[in-house]
Amino acid sequence: PKFSYRELIGLALLAGESHTLTATEINEWISGTYPSYALRVGKWESGISAVLSQHKDFIKLPR
Repeated sequence: PKFSYRELIGLALLAGESHTLTATEINEWISGTYPSYALRVGKWESGISAVLSQHKDFIKLPR
């Protein structure tokens, strides 16, 4: 897909019932929705993690 990591995260969050997902759940949604990502293990997960930690659009909630 022609989406940035930030856009993919947003799509995953919107697909969740409460619009809150863990990083693992976001990765699972992306690889389940776009199987081409499931074939490229490693690089894109690191990219998702970096976006989640660097962008103020996404907040980390306490466990």
